[in-house]
Amino acid sequence: MKNEQRVQHKLSRRSFAQSVAGGSLIVGVNACTERGAAGSEKDSETPSDGWPLFAGTLHLDDSTRRTYARDYGQIVHAYPLAVLLPGSVDDIALAVRFARRKGLRIAARGHGHQPFGQAQVSGGLVIDMRSLQTIHSVDDNYIDVDAGADWRTVLTATLNHARTPPVLPAYLGLTVGGTLSIGGVGVATLHHGAQVDQVRALQVVTGEGIVLRCSPSEHPDLFDAVLAGQGQCGIITRAELCLGPARPMVREYVLPYAEPTTLLADQLAISQDGRFDGAVALILPSAEGWSYSLQALRHFAPPDLPDDAALMTGLRHIAGSEQSRDVSYREHADARAPFDPMQAHADLGLLIPGPDAARFIGNALPRLTASDLGSANAMRVFAWNRSVFKRRLFRVPQAETCVYVAFIRAETTDPVIVQHMLEGNRTLFEENRRLGGALYPFCALKLTREDWQQHYHEAWPTLIDAKHRYDPDNVFAAGPNLRG
Repeated sequence: MKNEQRVQHKLSRRSFAQSVAGGSLIVGVNACTERGAAGSEKDSETPSDGWPLFAGTLHLDDSTRRTYARDYGQIVHAYPLAVLLPGSVDDIALAVRFARRKGLRIAARGHGHQPFGQAQVSGGLVIDMRSLQTIHSVDDNYIDVDAGADWRTVLTATLNHARTPPVLPAYLGLTVGGTLSIGGVGVATLHHGAQVDQVRALQVVTGEGIVLRCSPSEHPDLFDAVLAGQGQCGIITRAELCLGPARPMVREYVLPYAEPTTLLADQLAISQDGRFDGAVALILPSAEGWSYSLQALRHFAPPDLPDDAALMTGLRHIAGSEQSRDVSYREHADARAPFDPMQAHADLGLLIPGPDAARFIGNALPRLTASDLGSANAMRVFAWNRSVFKRRLFRVPQAETCVYVAFIRAETTDPVIVQHMLEGNRTLFEENRRLGGALYPFCALKLTREDWQQHYHEAWPTLIDAKHRYDPDNVFAAGPNLRG
């Protein structure tokens, strides 16, 4: 069989298996959809031939397929039929056309940094986008980059020009296509919106296997549908991203607070006055219950230094407790600590209306215990103005301000504890939704099609129209199931 010679039985292009989270926890739920129970090896018999001849590498061996039935969350394990490391965008288009003819579904994935199987597919084809990561061009205003490149690669390229993407994620190991598919946020979002607000143009492979360039002036409906569209209308294969100046140094401030209400009030205030270039609040477990701090930053270029006294004016942190340090911009951007890839991470992201945030967080904190909502290692809290967000599918509350809370759940290998956390996530989600809050789709949460319809609200009909237009046979399986 001639085509069988193209099939590899181990990862030969890169040691991809080492960089995808491993683990063995199995929970019989599927990723933020109603697709049913997680796949198993018996669900997917491996074909011996019939696949197209790809320039890249197609993997049909059990070891590779088992590796791609895992992700950061270690909760959902959907066993794919095959894994493709494409050699070009043409491979992706060819794979989509083949899958469409054969009735297979496709999930594109990058680093696998999803908590609930969002880029897995049982009995389908996983396309690992990380085999495509070329930097095509960089100038003062834009970088043109393959979607499989991670943000560390992007930043390295742009810093050579003293430029940076305006918004970087906390973890630079994430891929460009992955974060653009859900929104992409960071400490600078308070000024620049989400990463999807900083895109000039995209290259996309549609559900018909057609390669299209889209932008606000070319196929604008597709452009709108794939930015924060969770991979439902097309696979982002290349992106032209806006750039801004990168000052060489960052002064990082840590300001402890006595309680969360004052912390949130100050955080909302600095989102309005613009004194800092970025900010995140951290709520961490402590011997006394919880500790509260604001981590703020100011970019600078020596010999000019930040005015500490002016930056601290009016803030109500614990007097005399503030700390600061100066680091390079690169060191600041790439400081995220590694996570344990062997344990489950039932994390949850909620966007809360600004006026309700202090009460919501205050009510949640005493219940984040093993006997109630499940434990949390940390809460990362951001305060934003609604006006900074422009993309229709990046959903935020209707209030003028919103507070994004990332609940970083306690790591575990116990499926009973995980299930309890998932139930707690649903409780928090429902409470926030009753306030008019929204979901950030980095979530360990089982949602129905009706839940997603409420989430997208007035954008739902437009998204469904785009799904039918650009993926008429429902090839794309990542994210929510829009077709029921």
